[in-house]
Amino acid sequence: RWANTRAEFNATRTVSPEVVSSLLRSAATAPSGFNAQPYVAVVVQQGEQRERLAKAMLGSNALKILRAPVCVVWCADLESSRLVPKLLNITRDVPLHGRLPSVRSLNMVRIYQRLFAGGHRVPLFRPLIFIAKKIAFGIASHVLRIATPTIGSCETWAVKNTMLAAQTYLLAATSHGLSSCPMEGYDGRRVRKALGIPRRYSIPLVVATGYANDEIEPVSTRRFDQADVFFDGQFGVPFAAAK
Repeated sequence: RWANTRAEFNATRTVSPEVVSSLLRSAATAPSGFNAQPYVAVVVQQGEQRERLAKAMLGSNALKILRAPVCVVWCADLESSRLVPKLLNITRDVPLHGRLPSVRSLNMVRIYQRLFAGGHRVPLFRPLIFIAKKIAFGIASHVLRIATPTIGSCETWAVKNTMLAAQTYLLAATSHGLSSCPMEGYDGRRVRKALGIPRRYSIPLVVATGYANDEIEPVSTRRFDQADVFFDGQFGVPFAAAK
């Protein structure tokens, strides 16, 4: 199987504000754990802003930033437990299955949010908190034989949820006839400095978006066989795809 990628943009075509707003609305509908939405995104469109961002990109990614009319820098919140009051505020008045959430369910949202996303404001403490959680849940699972959640670092959790929104954005861009190029090649420190992003945020992805340059052929890349990727019921048993 093959996939076609078009990462060369037509620098003379702009993306209308209405389309950009539509893309962001779609991204905002992406699911997230406990509806925490632990991310923000910086939309870069102005020439001067793109030039500053391009200087933080590596290799040919700088040219993609300069040629794409819309660039979105996705930022994963490493301290999203700060969002708990805001999250509870938008949750308590929304009926679930015909009734408003109980005090107990709201308290559980607070507990789960801090359990999975508990990034401390002091970066030095974050790995210590993560290790403590891993030890505690490891003992519960292996010694006490209690089913426990799989705990990752606060960055792992935040990035996973951020990527759901980023993927939704990519799909929305395709539906509007746009090309997009997700990139990981950049200096995160310089990106933060160029756009004024606080250290509270990790930057997992930068997405360049625009209309494809039709004068350049798309790049085709081969994909692994589906039998090597998708399994049926048990790991290692190839899924028999319909023909």
